[in-house]
Amino acid sequence: MRWLVLSSMLAACGAPSAPAPEHAVETPSAPSLAAGDRAPDVSLLDQSGARRTISEHRGRSVVLYFYPRDATPGCTVEACAFRDAWERLERAGAIVYGVSTDDVASHARFAAEHDLPFSLLADTEMEAVRAYGVPARGDVASRVTFVIGPDGRIVRVFPEVDPGVHADEVIAVLSELESPSAIRARAESVVAAADRSEADRALDAGRRPVELLAFFGIGEGMRVAELFAGGGYTAELLARQVGPEGRVYGQNNRFVLERFAEGPWTARLATPVMANVTRVDRELDAPLPDDARGLDAVLFVLAYHDSVWMETDRAAMNRAVFEALRPGGVYAVVDHLAAPGRGVEDVRTLHRIERDVLVREIEAAGFVLEEEALFLRNPEDTYDWNAAPSSAGEQRGTSDRAVLRFVRPR
Repeated sequence: MRWLVLSSMLAACGAPSAPAPEHAVETPSAPSLAAGDRAPDVSLLDQSGARRTISEHRGRSVVLYFYPRDATPGCTVEACAFRDAWERLERAGAIVYGVSTDDVASHARFAAEHDLPFSLLADTEMEAVRAYGVPARGDVASRVTFVIGPDGRIVRVFPEVDPGVHADEVIAVLSELESPSAIRARAESVVAAADRSEADRALDAGRRPVELLAFFGIGEGMRVAELFAGGGYTAELLARQVGPEGRVYGQNNRFVLERFAEGPWTARLATPVMANVTRVDRELDAPLPDDARGLDAVLFVLAYHDSVWMETDRAAMNRAVFEALRPGGVYAVVDHLAAPGRGVEDVRTLHRIERDVLVREIEAAGFVLEEEALFLRNPEDTYDWNAAPSSAGEQRGTSDRAVLRFVRPR
């Protein structure tokens, strides 16, 4: 899936004030287009003199950002930020255009000076400013970003833009908007990979990895983490799903490493497919390192109950996950369910926890339960047997399990 991003970044770039030219127009005080509106078509010349039309990119993504004057400080910062994020934008399916009221020759000098890998469009008659209802003073428009989907409709409007971080904001939106069908297709390819181990493949029927990756929206290029990675079954799936440009933080605490995970985890991390995985040896109270910030998702698969009997400060743990995620990021929790009314009574003996405990504790950290999936539910479960992998025997993979997608509010 590809997306069109229209960014208007024309004001507050350090451009000197000047009398309004004859083509200056009256514009609204706020963007007049909103999510759901069809994006107007515009056709402008780029720095080479070639004509570019928005509609020619239908079905693809374009970052079209406006700025007041070439070579002014704030606009240079933003242009260079998009330049530096170019590879990530391409992976998200984006092409970048910049647009201002400067002419073609000025754009050519600006692009050459900063080695910009994208085209700059000359809106000398303020055609695009008028079409998109971008607020302006004279011939200088304000900073506004429109994210436009492949169907030509606006899906997101940013009425205010910080030049230094806006490229990352745009990439985050593009990642969120990746087609669910594309994510599922990628997950199917990942699970079917010929170089996955037979031991991992044997777990698939009971773990439903395609459904898990698709439900939690794990896309290519994402930065994610897994708590209690154990020997790395899920961590490897995540590594394959986010691809070489993504990043996975795999956390284990001392108990898990010493008890069973050190050998298989270390061996798995040495394989080429795990090159994008960062090993994290930390306790659950503060499970992630300082550089794990702005994450797209944190997964906690079949082990939240362990944090209870290990006497983890779960409030601190959940708050740490909240802080590690970007706004809109996903806290993905899967766990074996206890019988209704059992609360945390069975967390050590049967490795099960009541669903309401999960929801209550995680929502207390500020998360919102967005959706619950049913693909691991099993109404035939008797809830009286130990679901731990070492104890479940032939029943492994058949427990009644909650699959909960929490989000950090925007």
